[in-house]
Amino acid sequence: MSPTALLGPAGRAFTAEQSDAIRAREGSLLLEANAGSGKTSVLVERFVRSVLEDGVRPARILAITFTERAAGELRARVRERFVELGRRDEARETESAWVSTIHGFCARVLRAHAIAAGLDPAFTVLDEAAARGLRDRAWDDALGAWLDGEHGAAALDLVAAYDTDRLRRAIAGAHDALRSAGQTRPRLPEPAPQPSSAELRAQLHSAASAAAIELAGAGTAQRVSEARERLDRCLQLLRDEDAEPAHADHHFGMGAGALRSAACDDYRSALQRYCTACRDRRAAAAVTLLDELMGLYADAYADAK
Repeated sequence: MSPTALLGPAGRAFTAEQSDAIRAREGSLLLEANAGSGKTSVLVERFVRSVLEDGVRPARILAITFTERAAGELRARVRERFVELGRRDEARETESAWVSTIHGFCARVLRAHAIAAGLDPAFTVLDEAAARGLRDRAWDDALGAWLDGEHGAAALDLVAAYDTDRLRRAIAGAHDALRSAGQTRPRLPEPAPQPSSAELRAQLHSAASAAAIELAGAGTAQRVSEARERLDRCLQLLRDEDAEPAHADHHFGMGAGALRSAACDDYRSALQRYCTACRDRRAAAAVTLLDELMGLYADAYADAK
């Protein structure tokens, strides 16, 4: 604790904790305080004392707030405090101090270095209403180009599966999140390499054949009969290279003793691996298509801006 409390505007004394926060101007410092506890007063005093006691010019201090209103209030109170202390030169310098929102700070830096940043020095910052209109136009252009592209049929199936509104929200949300993470042209993560479906298919065929042979003489109990039927349907589908067995249609449980054998366990495991690989392959193809759509959206939005 500080041995003495500091005096602030109009001779009001800061609390011991506030005084500690004002004095601690070396290194990093995190302060947490409730609303109305004097955070702004502490910030003002830290700013003023950094100038008067540490020799830092106002233009070399960066103060970031959440809103323009808060930034204006902070700047005004710093100026008033300098005036109260008879430091009118520093009060005037406060007009050039870096007191703003994060957006205002970034805009000021970009305006000062527009050419280096590759920007038109006369750029303006989009408000939300204008940005919404540009996003609408960019989405329409991107969706049209995507559906007319080389993957048009697959793209149309994906639109039908998601519906246009859900797809738009997903793409726009991912685009904004990745832009905020620092990607200039957002890209979805590449899908992980997929195992060979031909090898898994062969394993499933072998396991299904072995289980069918084992169950052929296992009696006529209902669950055993259902399992034999599911195995037969699975083997029939496996003969068609374009067909894929479905886990829900061809899986059977362990409700009968004959279904708890090693051969049946192998079949269930092989079916699970194959169906998972098929699902992952379809998901990977969808990610590739969605990445293409997001790229088109990103380009169209950048052009519109």
